[in-house]
Amino acid sequence: MEKIIICSDCGYSLELTSGKCPQCGSELITTVFKITEYLSFVEAIGGKIISEGRKKPAKEFMYGADYSEKEHRFMRKERVIDRENNFYHEKVTDPTSGTVIHECDEPLTRHFGHGSAKKKATKNESL
Repeated sequence: MEKIIICSDCGYSLELTSGKCPQCGSELITTVFKITEYLSFVEAIGGKIISEGRKKPAKEFMYGADYSEKEHRFMRKERVIDRENNFYHEKVTDPTSGTVIHECDEPLTRHFGHGSAKKKATKNESL
């Protein structure tokens, strides 16, 4: 934070908050507090292809930034779930270094125990 004191009449930059302006003699001052914040943006795109008569989408995809709780920052993620062709692909990359953190290519029927594919706890297990 930066504190700026100026004469309200002539705009002269002052050192003190009291007294007269050395340039115009005015006793009116304005104190400005300058606060600087930085903002950054991330992008991602995703979608689903829905087949009539099916509960789940035939295909799902996601490309872009995804927040990693483990890393406490955004990572680059690409995910494809293709139910028609029994295929699952996911790749997580560090956007700074380009290092591949995780990559998985496998039949969708073999992809379980991860994320939303984890086994759901029964009432007795959750107690």
